[in-house]
Amino acid sequence: MNVRSLTRITNAGLLAGIGMGTGHLLMPARATAGVVSRVLFVAAVAGTGALAGWRERRARELDGDENVPGVQWLWIAGGAAWALVIAWIAYKLFHG
Repeated sequence: MNVRSLTRITNAGLLAGIGMGTGHLLMPARATAGVVSRVLFVAAVAGTGALAGWRERRARELDGDENVPGVQWLWIAGGAAWALVIAWIAYKLFHG
C-alpha cells in the first residue's frame, strides 16, 4: 500500500471517528443544544478536516510529486470546508 492510499484511509477513519464521537457526545443537532456544544462540534470537525488536508498534501509530497498544486493554507482550508460538508451530508443520510 502506498502512502497516498494509507493517508486517505486513515483520514476517512479519523474524520468518521471524530465526527461521530463528538456528534453523539455533544448532540449539537438537538433543539435544546447550546451554542457551546455546536461550536465545539464544528471546531472538532473543521480541525480534523484541516489536519486531513495537511496530511493529504504532505502525502503527495512524500510520494514524490514535487509539483503539488496550491499552497499549504489552501489545502488546510479546503480540508476543513470539505469535512464540514461531509459531516452535513452524513447527518442528512443517517438521521434524516
